[in-house]
Formats: sequence, structure tokens, C-alpha cells
Amino acid sequence: MYRDFRRLVVELLQQGVAEGNLRQDTGTEATATWVVGSLDGLMLQHWFDPSLDPQASALNMLSILHQGVAKPPDR
Repeated sequence: MYRDFRRLVVELLQQGVAEGNLRQDTGTEATATWVVGSLDGLMLQHWFDPSLDPQASALNMLSILHQGVAKPPDR
């Protein structure tokens, strides 16, 4: 299950790199591992603390990720 999800995320990241939306030096395998692990951790935290909003946390995490891997606009 994790392997399949991680593979899907890797493919999406590779597509972003190929289309020029993400930086060429994006480590797709490592980034996918971080994304899957972070989402899993958010769900685990929500399980033990239902007051945590996993959707808001995931959106914040993905925003931080995007800031790190997005290709800057051409000038």
C-alpha cells in the first residue's frame, strides 16, 4: 500500500519536473517518501487527537513543499 502510494507521488513529481513546473534537482524519491510519511503521521496524530485538523495540516504541509520544489518563474 505505501509502496504504491509512494510510487504514485513519485510519478506526479516526475511529471512536474518534466513539464518544467518543479525544479530539476527535485529528489522525487525522497520527496515522495516525505509526503507519504507526513500524511501518515498527520492521520496518526488525528487518530489520537481528534481536535487536529488533518486537512488544514496537509494543505499547509503541501504549501511548504511547493515553496521548496517549485521552479521559480522565468525572468
